[in-house]
Amino acid sequence: MMSFFITPTIGIHIRRGDYVANPIISKFHGALGMDYYYRGVKYIQEWSGNDFQLVVFSDDIEWCKHNFIQNKTLFIDKGFHKNHIDEFYLMSCCTHNIIANSSYSWWAAYLNKNKEKIVVAPAKWFADPTYINDDINPDNWVRI
Repeated sequence: MMSFFITPTIGIHIRRGDYVANPIISKFHGALGMDYYYRGVKYIQEWSGNDFQLVVFSDDIEWCKHNFIQNKTLFIDKGFHKNHIDEFYLMSCCTHNIIANSSYSWWAAYLNKNKEKIVVAPAKWFADPTYINDDINPDNWVRI
């Protein structure tokens, strides 16, 4: 498979923005904690046995730079792309994906053409416990 990236990558999407700032959206969706992302990275690294370049995408990239402390991490900011479509394309070109509870990263992972990709998705899509999300993710995606 041809990829934009030279080395194997794990594309990580961290959505904050309205999930943190808007109390109604925060109560319904909720932002995922860093533990979810660290567990996702660990799962992919253990399962594949490879060393990866981590590629972080976010609507709050400065927060990620201060809170996502890992070696070999590339933070995708405005210097790497012109718009959200470019960012979306880069996310879909990663070897594997760890998605947020967001349709933006869901679609990027779904459209990732790597036949051997591992996609880590949140087991609980909504913070609101009255909403069930059993059918949101394809069966072959790993739920953490």
